[in-house]
Amino acid sequence: MNRKIERQYIRKVRQSLPVYGCKERAYIKKLEEHLQDYCDEYPDVAEEDIVKEFGTPTSVVSDYFCEIDEDYLFRKLRIRNHVRISIFVITACIIILNIFCGYFYYKEYQATRNSNITKEETITVIKEER
Repeated sequence: MNRKIERQYIRKVRQSLPVYGCKERAYIKKLEEHLQDYCDEYPDVAEEDIVKEFGTPTSVVSDYFCEIDEDYLFRKLRIRNHVRISIFVITACIIILNIFCGYFYYKEYQATRNSNITKEETITVIKEER
């Protein structure tokens, strides 16, 4: 039961982080170790006890951001923003391309449907000479 509570708490902390890089992974790993030691010391721990000891997940994240270098954080947030914008632009281009291709396929379908299809038979007679 303790491991489940630990994982839930760590998951909440991880979800509260706006960026997740090498430094954040190291911080989460260190937090997991401290949390595991605490849960080993107090086997019947509840989530409220963990929150009293370590703080809410958002307060843990805010404490982490007070300790971290601002340049690192701004650089990570800028990269994250660029990735989001790139994904949005690529998705928009794919949607526009699909609409464009669909329009031309529909026009081709209409042209084929409206064209007069005629059937021609060609009979070839081959005469053999004896």
